[in-house]
Amino acid sequence: MVGETIGNFRIVSLLGKGGMGEVWLAENTNTGARVAIKLLLTTISADTHHVQRLFNEAIAVSRIPHAGIVRISDSGFHEGQAYLVMELLEGESLYNRVERVGPLPLAQVCEIGIQIAGVLEATHAAGVTHRDLKPDNIFLVPDASFASGERVKVLDFGLAKLQGNPSMTTSTMTGMGTPLYMSPEQWRSSANVDGRADLYSLGCVIFEMACGRPPFEAASFAEACAKHLAEIPPLASDVVTSIPESLDRLLARMLIKNPALRPALVDVRTALDAIRNGRAIALPRILTTSDVGAASSAIMKPAGARSSRLVVGLFGLGALAIAGGVYAVMRTPADATPLAEPAPDPAPPSRDGSAGPDSVFVSPGAV
Repeated sequence: MVGETIGNFRIVSLLGKGGMGEVWLAENTNTGARVAIKLLLTTISADTHHVQRLFNEAIAVSRIPHAGIVRISDSGFHEGQAYLVMELLEGESLYNRVERVGPLPLAQVCEIGIQIAGVLEATHAAGVTHRDLKPDNIFLVPDASFASGERVKVLDFGLAKLQGNPSMTTSTMTGMGTPLYMSPEQWRSSANVDGRADLYSLGCVIFEMACGRPPFEAASFAEACAKHLAEIPPLASDVVTSIPESLDRLLARMLIKNPALRPALVDVRTALDAIRNGRAIALPRILTTSDVGAASSAIMKPAGARSSRLVVGLFGLGALAIAGGVYAVMRTPADATPLAEPAPDPAPPSRDGSAGPDSVFVSPGAV
């Protein structure tokens, strides 16, 4: 491929590979401007009508006025392979950052989480659900306009349907990339998934930033499915003891099985800002394993108490039982930052994607 020309671009070098194909560094033959070209596998490219329709959606998403969305400038077909011409990102993926550093500092976890939530708010407002949010699809690029010195870029909007149900393919099973971040409703059916699935995936991503590992680890597709559908995630503070209980509570709300009980993205941003500034947040505390196993007095356990597991489910606790989760309203400090009760999202948007394949890298810093 090196030296070949695609449109007005000359291929320079390979940046990376993924379940959908390859990404190449290329230069505009007229201006010398550098871009990333995502070249899809021939098996994916075969259905030209389907691919072009989804490319059009991806380009439309890239025009949403938010700096955290990767820009797409062109698309087409080259010798039987579909391609996208994308903004070249100089930085590293969040996946590589966590692999390199391990658990990130709390302030960085909150800052990155706030920025991701902001991107998702913009795309959800435009009727677009990502449905494949994971560290591979999140890029960190230098930006002096942020106090942290970095801006978050979210990749691969609009491409999630390119392989039908690609999370079940052999290529994406390697490393269990996508299945580790899929919401319970995506495991049940991809037909009626909306933006609340992104919120669950964001909870998985925040957990991984804070702990250096996702909430659920699995050696097989079936094991990942079973855990997301039925198992309760650990407290982040069980993995990294310095994590504050306020983050435990927020993650519990984000990772709850019932999408109707998850908080809104604006409330996630508010809570993360409070957490990084050491302020308390007013959140109902989900009952824990030790709460359920103890006498009924455990329902009103002091808010400061810790336990090893969060339990979400129906345990026959009368009026406290809620479909998909059991809540105990706990005492909260008077100066706590309130988190609004979750409201159902609008009906699932028509421009949507299914759980997508492994993302391909867009910058040398990610390889």
